[in-house]
Parts: sequence; C-alpha cells; structure tokens
Amino acid sequence: MQPQGDDNVEPEAPSSDTNASTQPVLQLSASNDNAQDSNPPNVEHQKMLEGPPVDNFEWCEKTSVQVHGLSPDAVPETLEEDSPISDGMASLTVNEGDAGYLGVASGAALLRLLEPKSRRRMSRSHQTASSIYPMMPQPNPNRHVTESMIDAYFRLYHVSYPIIHEPTFRAQYSEVIPRPNGACWAVLAYIVAAIGVWASSTSSVETLDTALFEQASSILSFDFLEVGNLSLVQALTLASNYQQKRDKPNSGYNYLGLAVRMAMGLGLHKEFQGWNISPLNMEIRRRVWWSLCVFDVGATITFSRPDVWPYMGVEVSFPLNVNDKDLTAASTTYPAESDQITPYTAVATQARFHIETRDKSSILQGAVPGSASLCSLPSRHVMEVPQPANHSVSPFRYQKGPQAPR
Repeated sequence: MQPQGDDNVEPEAPSSDTNASTQPVLQLSASNDNAQDSNPPNVEHQKMLEGPPVDNFEWCEKTSVQVHGLSPDAVPETLEEDSPISDGMASLTVNEGDAGYLGVASGAALLRLLEPKSRRRMSRSHQTASSIYPMMPQPNPNRHVTESMIDAYFRLYHVSYPIIHEPTFRAQYSEVIPRPNGACWAVLAYIVAAIGVWASSTSSVETLDTALFEQASSILSFDFLEVGNLSLVQALTLASNYQQKRDKPNSGYNYLGLAVRMAMGLGLHKEFQGWNISPLNMEIRRRVWWSLCVFDVGATITFSRPDVWPYMGVEVSFPLNVNDKDLTAASTTYPAESDQITPYTAVATQARFHIETRDKSSILQGAVPGSASLCSLPSRHVMEVPQPANHSVSPFRYQKGPQAPR
C-alpha cells in the first residue's frame, strides 16, 4: 500500500484511462501511406490484435516439476496438469496476462481476432507471486548495501544513465513501499551498490564493488531466464555497463543482449491506445527503453560490431525533459518539459541522435569518412557545436586515398 504523503514513489495501481499518454509516439516503422490515411483504424479492432498489457507484460514460465535423480528411470513429480492443447507457439496455450508482449502478426493476435470473447488457455497453472519469488532464500540487501553507496550511485552515475526512478528505489530500499519482484530486486540493489562504490572509489585496487557484484551474480541463475519484469531488465542493463567498465566487455555485451530481449518481451518498445497506466509508470518504461538504446548503440560503435538494435516496430515516445519533482506518483497529467538540464536530458538527447543518424551508422563503424560522406548527411543529422573563434582542424584526417607519412 502506498504511504500517505509520499508523492514521489511509483504507484502500485495504474491510473484511469483519462491519464493515458498524450505525448506523440515515435513510430519508426510507419509508412507514408499510413500517415496520409484520413480514416484512423478502429480502436477496438486494434485492441483485439494488440491490446494494452496486463501487469506490464510481466511473466513467469517456471514449472513445478521435481525430478529425483538424473537416470532415465527417474519419475518427475508435477503439481499441474498438462494442457491438451499445448501448441508450443505461444498461441493456444498462453494466457494474455502471463504471455509477455505478442505483436499484431503473432498467432495469438489472429486467434484473438477470430475469437474475441474467449481467452487463451495456459499449459501450466497460474502461479502466485509467493511461489515465484524468491527463487531461493536471500539475505536482506540492507545488510550489505548502505545509504552512502546508493547516494554515490545517484550522485555520480544516475545523472548520465537514469534507468532507475530514484524516489521509488529509495522508498523500496527503506521498505516504505514493498520491494517488487523479490530476488530480482535484490540483484538490482546489489548492482546499484557496486556501481556506487566503483564510481566513488579513489583507488583502482579497491575490491568492495566486485564483492557486491559477485553477491548479485550469486543470486542470478538460469531460473531468471524464465521470468521477466522491469527490475530484472534494469539489473541486467546495469550489470552490462558495470562489466564493461571493469574491463569485461564481452560479459557486458552478453548481459546487454539479455536485457534488450527481455525489454521487448515486456513491450517496453510499445505504447497502446486506452492503456490504463499512470504518467509516471509510462515515463519510467520510456526511460528504461531509451537508456537501453543508448547502451546498445554505444556498444555497437565502441566494439564495431553489427547493429542489432530494433529500430523497426518501435512505437514509444522519448523521455520527457522533466525533473522528478514535476512528475510524481500523484501526477495525473504530463508536465511541461523544462528548458533546463534535468536528469533525463542526456538520455533523451543521445537517443534522438542515435535514431536520427541510424542510416549513417556505417560511417562510425568503418574507415574515417571523407568530406563528401560528411556533406551527404542531412542537416538534421548534424549536431551544431559552438567552436572557439581561433579553432583549426588539420586536413590530414579527411584526405582521400593513401596518407603520406607526417
């Protein structure tokens, strides 16, 4: 239950339909034909194919099967009945409230259109939160994570990568409001602490941050691949960046891939008409998605690896440039954007830049471009940066052909 008088923490219950987003939604895959169509699609028809999520598309696919031993004669014990219509295609057997995001071209969407009044059945029984979290008993993070670690994280790291809503996280840490997702939140807390210690460290030989990260790693297991929630996406994303900063780029790259796939499974790349979601909750989803974009495209450029960020099919607004005090759990409408620097200025600016320049990403992954390549960039792709009056640029880097020794 949300405490009275605390307006900055994330609400547990969504707001009414009148609170749905009024921000323009970014549609990267829309065609010109659709843009000129004067007859918008029927809202109810669209919702049959791709409706708003139940519980933010969070899912748990853990089964309640116990096998005694690994021999072929071992008999599994199960607490549930197998569905007679298990299809293995997430069409017949998945309940809409526990399926993750399934798009308009999925088999489930087709069956929703053909049988709008019937709900799909699950091949596994619906499990309660208590049976899912924690997956194994875990110590209270407050025994190891201190306020100073969290303060350092938000003071030094959060200003560049605001993937966590600070008031909500602090309220959860202080147990003013419940901690969501059990062990997943514990992993997030340890990684936040590890980054806070690393960012505030004055010596490269200190190992407290690695000990905190190892604690988070000890909690993670293959079981976590069978659940999906926002806390886990945030934890995997931060784990990725921490590993990269600790000179483990390939480990970080793998964590990031898991985070992106889970985010799409949660539908963070979509916004839906008539969604019963509060402005703060919607804005948190936007911040997480576009923070992932910054990390993923940044890794593509840094490592010169293939671009795997999902530009197509993304329909979600950029984060608002607002301060936390202007958008709280009590907000029923979106505030006006600030013309000053806020904690979300950097991620919104970087995300816009990556999207605007996605067609020219090969320039950043290949050889140093010549002047003709640079001049071919549309004006909207060029960031205007003030230059000192007496600046000069050596022509050496922009000459074509083999370079003579300097």
